[in-house]
Amino acid sequence: MMLVNIDAAVKRAKIVGYTCQFFGYFIFILSIIGVIIIGLDESTTNTYLAFFLIYIVLSIYLIIYGRQIVKVSKLYHKYIVILSRDPEKSLYTLANSTKTPIEEIRKNITLMIRLKFFPGAKLDKRNYRIVFPDDLPNINLKPKIDVTEVKPAIKSEKYISVTCKNCGAPGKIMSGTVGECEFCGSPLSY
Repeated sequence: MMLVNIDAAVKRAKIVGYTCQFFGYFIFILSIIGVIIIGLDESTTNTYLAFFLIYIVLSIYLIIYGRQIVKVSKLYHKYIVILSRDPEKSLYTLANSTKTPIEEIRKNITLMIRLKFFPGAKLDKRNYRIVFPDDLPNINLKPKIDVTEVKPAIKSEKYISVTCKNCGAPGKIMSGTVGECEFCGSPLSY
């Protein structure tokens, strides 16, 4: 059974998103400069203007697509905490927990699946849930954390002190549950 490194996929997606945005802004600025130069020269034809307008549209697409990728990369850790608590892996649970419209959740999850954040997963559009195949590789969804046991506050509940590997903030969670870092939103688990 192979181990899939989700963190690498998320980091790679962020890099792609920021790169798309950079090139989008770069092409946009060059295209605007080109339009201004062409507009000042009366001897140029409309062909040149159309050429630069196509590049402006392309640059806007790159900027929007890059922003979407960065957005879902940041939402991944929040979504995985919620999904880890839901045996049905329902998009409705995500929508209710994040107070986000269901269609936006569907679009975000679809993009996350395309970016391999959930390897082998499919989106059940009829039931609005994520379906993982039976032979899904062992996916390491737990963040790397330092765990130190503390005395339980209530005899039947056992609390664990954890340190977020993302931002280093301390936190407490109940043993056997997944929590969320109060500072950066990364998942915390035992």
